[in-house]
Amino acid sequence: MLEDELTSPTIHIDGSDPRKMIQHIYLVLLSLSAAVERMGAIVPNARDYASQGKGAIAVAMRQHSERVAALDKVRADLLDITLEIQAQVRAQKLAAY
Repeated sequence: MLEDELTSPTIHIDGSDPRKMIQHIYLVLLSLSAAVERMGAIVPNARDYASQGKGAIAVAMRQHSERVAALDKVRADLLDITLEIQAQVRAQKLAAY
């Protein structure tokens, strides 16, 4: 496994309940979605950076975009983990038949 690859949990009988894992991830996803939505309310305004010089608003906008992208990355990772958990549960159910 590569260090940068997303590592998902392995679902097994002695491990965590996959339903609870997905429930908790879902709650985090809701919170992250709300956070991303609220980030729209704090987009940098040029008037607040004017005294810092011409380039300040561009830097502030880039940094704001990077913060939103970081939240989106966490959301995407958690969604991928959820899909992997669900796939493992489905595979185990099929193997049981």
